[in-house]
Amino acid sequence: MTNRSWYRVLALSILMLASIGVYAQQNSEITGTISDNQGAAIPGAQVTITAADTGFVNNTDTNAAGIYSFPALNVGTYDLKVEAKGFNTAVRKGLQVNISQVLRYDVPMSIGSVTETVTISATALTVQTDSNVVSTLINAEQISEIATQNRNFAALAAIGLGASSLMPDNNTPSSGAGGSSFNFSINGLRQSHNIWLVDGGESDDRGGAGGMQIMPSQDSISQFEVLASNYPPDYGISSGATISLGIKSGTRNFHASLWEFNRNTVYDANYFLNKQSDQPRPGLNYNIYGFNIGGPVTIPHVYNTGREKTFFFWNEEWRKIKQSPSPNTNNTLAAADFPVAGQPLQYVAPAFASNSKILVPSTVSDPAFLAKLASLGLTPGTPFPNDTIPAALIDPNAVAYLATGVVPKPNTPNGQALTSAPTPLNVRDDVVRIDHRVTDKWQILGHYIHDSVTQTQGGPMLGWSGGSYNTITSTVNNPSNSAAVRLTGSISPTLLVEASFNYDGNVINIVNSPNSLRPAGFTANRFFNNSSKNLPNMQWNGQYGGTNENPASGPWHNAAQDYSPKVDISYLKGKHSMKFGFSYNRYTKNQQLFGNPGGAYTFNTETGGTYQGVTYSGDPFMDMVLGLTDSFSQAEDLPVRHYVNETTSFYANDNWKITPRLSLQLGLRYDALPHAWERGNNVSNFDPKAYNPNNAPSYVASSTPGIFTGELDPNGPGFATVNGSRFYLNGIYVAGANGAPRGLVNNDYSTLQPRVGFSDDLFGDGKTVLRGGFGTFFERLQGNDIYNAATTPPFFNNPSASNVYVADPSTSWVSGQTAAQPFFAQSATTLAKNYPAPEVAQFSLGIQHEIAPSVVAVIQYVGNLAWHQNIERRINNYPLNTPMAIRAWAGDSNNVSGTNTFPSTTPGVAQQRSNGDFYRTFQGWQQLTQQENTTNGNYNGFQLGVRAQSWHNLSGEADYTWSHTIDLTSGDLTQVGNPYDLKYDKGSGAYDRRHIFNVNYIYKLPFFTSPGLTHTLLGGWEISGTAVFQTGTIVNNGGIGNLGTSLSVGYDTIGLGGGYDNRPDVVGPIHYVKKQHQWFDQSAFKAPLPAWAGSTTQGFGNAGKDVVIGPGRVNFNTSLYKAFAITERARFELRFESFNTFNHTEFANIGNSFQGFNTDGSAKGSFGQVTSTFDPRTLELGGKLIF
Repeated sequence: MTNRSWYRVLALSILMLASIGVYAQQNSEITGTISDNQGAAIPGAQVTITAADTGFVNNTDTNAAGIYSFPALNVGTYDLKVEAKGFNTAVRKGLQVNISQVLRYDVPMSIGSVTETVTISATALTVQTDSNVVSTLINAEQISEIATQNRNFAALAAIGLGASSLMPDNNTPSSGAGGSSFNFSINGLRQSHNIWLVDGGESDDRGGAGGMQIMPSQDSISQFEVLASNYPPDYGISSGATISLGIKSGTRNFHASLWEFNRNTVYDANYFLNKQSDQPRPGLNYNIYGFNIGGPVTIPHVYNTGREKTFFFWNEEWRKIKQSPSPNTNNTLAAADFPVAGQPLQYVAPAFASNSKILVPSTVSDPAFLAKLASLGLTPGTPFPNDTIPAALIDPNAVAYLATGVVPKPNTPNGQALTSAPTPLNVRDDVVRIDHRVTDKWQILGHYIHDSVTQTQGGPMLGWSGGSYNTITSTVNNPSNSAAVRLTGSISPTLLVEASFNYDGNVINIVNSPNSLRPAGFTANRFFNNSSKNLPNMQWNGQYGGTNENPASGPWHNAAQDYSPKVDISYLKGKHSMKFGFSYNRYTKNQQLFGNPGGAYTFNTETGGTYQGVTYSGDPFMDMVLGLTDSFSQAEDLPVRHYVNETTSFYANDNWKITPRLSLQLGLRYDALPHAWERGNNVSNFDPKAYNPNNAPSYVASSTPGIFTGELDPNGPGFATVNGSRFYLNGIYVAGANGAPRGLVNNDYSTLQPRVGFSDDLFGDGKTVLRGGFGTFFERLQGNDIYNAATTPPFFNNPSASNVYVADPSTSWVSGQTAAQPFFAQSATTLAKNYPAPEVAQFSLGIQHEIAPSVVAVIQYVGNLAWHQNIERRINNYPLNTPMAIRAWAGDSNNVSGTNTFPSTTPGVAQQRSNGDFYRTFQGWQQLTQQENTTNGNYNGFQLGVRAQSWHNLSGEADYTWSHTIDLTSGDLTQVGNPYDLKYDKGSGAYDRRHIFNVNYIYKLPFFTSPGLTHTLLGGWEISGTAVFQTGTIVNNGGIGNLGTSLSVGYDTIGLGGGYDNRPDVVGPIHYVKKQHQWFDQSAFKAPLPAWAGSTTQGFGNAGKDVVIGPGRVNFNTSLYKAFAITERARFELRFESFNTFNHTEFANIGNSFQGFNTDGSAKGSFGQVTSTFDPRTLELGGKLIF
């Protein structure tokens, strides 16, 4: 954060304080009714609450309806006292107020003298009689006593009702880029629509969305709550779950603790797959240590001598982890096929695809290449003699690239590469909180959090750009900050005003490892001689399944800052507890564009085809060795863009106590959600309606009469000059120009959100409550949509050419012609101009019942409907009426399928081979990826839970959820499989698990509990843990998009120019064998019939995305603690923590790419096989000194 930014924060803070104060709410409330023994309201009773930890006192009087309210409270334990003339004084001790909770506590008064006091201790857990919110509380005891791997509290957010997690076991304990996964869904809602709050202030990563941009120490958190459904209108800008954290505060007594937690390779079991391939345990050296201290700010005999005015809490933690994550298994080049300069290469099929064969390329028609083949005695379309590629045909650039080690040699029996890379992490986390009582009616608090993060990831660009082999790594430096301040003022017994100012921000700098740079022998030409020294991205399709290692944009930079002032007013009138509020949020981000300034190549199977009736698969690596690429693209430059997003919000809420038993919650929220924009209007957009077919480009003619290359004539139609450069701009409009919206889309301001609910104390005893609610929620989309659209011409130049040489991508191996300048069709990511805000309707109905004091059961139905959800759809494929001959040659030019019987002389085929973009819907453009809000989804869940708190030494929760999520995609910015028919992807969502049963528990063993030496030596034992029993999700759900099985058979059965995802056909019942090498019966699948061979489905496979369900999970994490009492106020805790306690091998990912079958009938590649497991048993030792 720059000095200027700090001045802005300080100035805005002073401005807010000058007007009313500043507020970072934990948003909790105590309310209730004071009545006599006959149930009649007692107006004018004096009600006092005292915070046990700080001694802060708040006073109010009941109104004419006998109702009192204390809004805007912090988390903690409170004592409540009620005084009324003619009645005994009533005292209730130990009311536990949780974060974001409305605690209703009614007090019946007995007739007597006010000098006589009746004291009752409150139970630790009660039903929610004044709220319809569906939520899960993670209290201080759970945070402290339930161990999480890597001490990452995100795991605790996923243990409640309705939660389905895809987070890894070994979840990185850091925030921001490359940090912790927050990949869990609550009640089927999109993970990217979750929002995190710290003391009421937003801490949300708008780039990735759904995750925190800062991660405070687990020991600094007092508690947090997952607001899962029907939360009130003072929460908004999100349509997923709201996770609200509270930071610990100081107390009247000084408290401190020191801790260290350690893991080491020698403690842990090895991975199942590692043991099979004789690989050692991944290296691990893990230390998390720190301290905190809290108490009163006091100067003896001078300031705060009564310890009731100012308090502080300070937490410092260091996280130092050196580890190698679970290994990845990927297809790779056979060891014998790595070329050596000056030597011929005898081809050996990879073991994972043992029937792979290659031919002399038959699709190359460049006269110079054909002459070279003839001079070597080779005939196109025939096998290489002795399967040997002559040295004269081997491209030196391929030799240089493959010598870098970026592509690893096989190390498993089936010819695949099992790889892992060390990922060291260093974090320093600073947390400070101050609480100050200004007067009896005014209180202020503030917090500041800073994370300093340096981390290495086992892939280029943190894995964002694609990295299969863990050979190119990357390091991120990611400092982040969070600050919030609050002042709460009681204007009268019925009116309370709050105001807040919140700030969060971070900086990201990413650098790839040195082996991402071009070696000396790599001399291939590029479109632009820019400053990038990166290796180009290489992607190998076919039997390799699209493996790659992509340096992409590195080195890369961005910086983001988020400012949010907020004002809330609470007002009590009769039976109405009302709350009104206003907030403004301004988010700014300066971010470098993404792209490949070093270039990007794609290799398919030009070495495949059919010879004498036998199909030869081809090999993409051999295409590379021969110097033949199917496509090349390069970004000219990666400038920094400056984005702004603003949201203004209003809300009103009324908690109406209709009767002593029935409360009705009525709320309305409005969020103005204009789309993000770029400050300099340096963004543009493609609008299909603005495309003029009369301005279709003029393609440069090839040497064959009537056939055109993919090169565009820059002096032809559709071109314009921008900043001295020529761009094809047919269909493009520029932000802010000629009336175009600066955010590129038409803003949607129809975003009113009604929210209603009720809670009915069925029997009037406060033990059984019927609760229900309905509400609508709009989503402020993450910023990545406009960040992606920023790579559209003319503000970004990324030309692409098809069927060119590796050594010179300006030269076509079809025609042999060389383009004078790189004017080729470009791809673009666009925004649909009609871009309504995503909306969700949430609804629930359930019963809470107190089984015993501090034991509450719940049974409930929770559902939602979602519409206008975000997807990506490719809109520039070939149209469905494209002639079948053209589709056949576009999809299977080498006739790998044996069904391409169309002669190459068929009209249109030669043009398609020369320029694959010629038949696209919008000529002059390559692929256009349109981001649009057009799909829907739904969730239905039946949930049953029991929670106990301090009940006979036991605290914990057991939760069961039966649910079903149906959607098209499960996350924002994910591509639909079939752009011609969106329903192709309709099915169970990525997070859908039919059965989820979670248990967490803390049990203090009731032995040797009396104080003394015996207790110190033999007592103080505690056991805690979690248990998870859940069914599996659909396969291939890690990326949230492109779900289910996929098709990779060496040809495209659709033949419409790409931009879709295909799946195989299902030809029989799917039987689950549930073995490592056969999770399911692969013979139930086959490649779909190609469109040109009579398919009735346009070549799309009939397998639904949810046709195969992956492994479920049974997992136990168990901890054993021993506390040694040192003094009455000091103890030392020794902690033994285990994850996957019983070292049960739990299968995780299943190979999803259908590649056909080997000659022995086995499936090619890893289709249907286990490719990874969850973590084996991991042990952690820890020690804590608490005093």
